[in-house]
Amino acid sequence: MAQAEIAALNLPSVESPLIAKVDEKIRRFRARRALDLFRHPAFPDDLLVEITGKLLEKPRAHNLSGEFVWFRVQAIIGENEFSSELLNQPHHCDRKKGEVISAELVHSQDSLRLVAKDSNPHPRKPLTTKCVSPELVNKLTERAEEPIGLYRILFETLGRRLQRDYPQLLLAKHWESFVGMGTLVGCFTLAMALHFEVAEDLRTELEMIMRNRLELRWPGAEVFFEDLGRFVSDSLLAAQWLITHVAGGETLVNEEKIVGEIAEILLNECSGFWKSVQDYSGN
Repeated sequence: MAQAEIAALNLPSVESPLIAKVDEKIRRFRARRALDLFRHPAFPDDLLVEITGKLLEKPRAHNLSGEFVWFRVQAIIGENEFSSELLNQPHHCDRKKGEVISAELVHSQDSLRLVAKDSNPHPRKPLTTKCVSPELVNKLTERAEEPIGLYRILFETLGRRLQRDYPQLLLAKHWESFVGMGTLVGCFTLAMALHFEVAEDLRTELEMIMRNRLELRWPGAEVFFEDLGRFVSDSLLAAQWLITHVAGGETLVNEEKIVGEIAEILLNECSGFWKSVQDYSGN
């Protein structure tokens, strides 16, 4: 309809519920791009918070003292402090769903963390080893946090190329998940490379840094990571796992060729990823 025709209908003005009668502090909070790392993609007031308390059971990730849960921001206490309602029941800590807590955005080892106010906001215990220098440990820690962003960009680019060369992929059941799943697969290939390129006493810690960052960016990634580990232990082809999940188990035209191209990308990007850090440290 033309604008004049719309105006002639004399429809009442209806504001979006996301912006109507919203406190100005909440408006500014929703506009903060730094919080997008923790924000639910469909709900701008829902953030993933790191929460601790009296442990009811030992978390799976041995370097965590609590877990990540969703909460909904209700009020802005300070620039980096929020009052919020817990949206899901923590499994490891003695907190309750629906409880109102405060959380704080803190800097930890050159990265951001969102932690419950009465949790310990201090940096996690750094990696330690007698085999390598502290400079190398710090560089490897930073390196373990980088792949999530790097692989996301890589698979966005690769996805556009595959759409052009193999348009049948657009009909794949879960094609919209290709970038996320590809990022997960990329991180997994780097975790596999740890076995060959990084000292043994650093491998588990570096893998957990990647896995925790993945889970923070895409809740549920931990389950897929474990599934990928089981699959690759049998087939040794992470690219096949990716296409199998994207296609929903259906066979695609030229599937072997597509898998081969993805596998080549993974191999090229993974080669020397950790070794280059060691070379850098030695200069």
